[in-house]
Amino acid sequence: CYGPILLLNDMKDPNATLRHGRKLKITKGAWSIVVDKSLFKLFLCHEGTPYKTFTVTIGTDLKTPAGEFKIGTKNPKPSWYPPQEMIPELRKEAIPIPVPYGHPKNPLGEYWMALDHDAHQGLGIHGTNDPKSLGTKASNGCVRMDNVEVMTIAWSTYPGMIVTIVE
Repeated sequence: CYGPILLLNDMKDPNATLRHGRKLKITKGAWSIVVDKSLFKLFLCHEGTPYKTFTVTIGTDLKTPAGEFKIGTKNPKPSWYPPQEMIPELRKEAIPIPVPYGHPKNPLGEYWMALDHDAHQGLGIHGTNDPKSLGTKASNGCVRMDNVEVMTIAWSTYPGMIVTIVE
């Protein structure tokens, strides 16, 4: 994953061409994520120390569980597979299931990263189509991020990376 290299070297464009002779900072050690629900913050951590902080949205009514998760599948421009209880209402509005990327009813924004856990299914870290919800309890359990910032996390994560959600 090249995200940490971009962050360490203050590089904004992942497609930028490197100039001959440029020295890059490279990190050794483990990267992880901590989501603090009480602060509405996601911390990208290196060796357990916060390196970069982002404001997030968490689930309403305690729908975002605390615990240790692992990054699973990662999808840019994701379609949304709504929970069963939401499908009848979406069908009444003639909204296709799955809800395609870019549709106003698709809450996933620019990127989806699944949070794998044996006891909790369907959770993830993703962008949002509602940036005003950042810093609130407004999701159905997922961790929502600004669409630009979620790309930094997407570049920096890898399947199996540890994500800890704390109260």
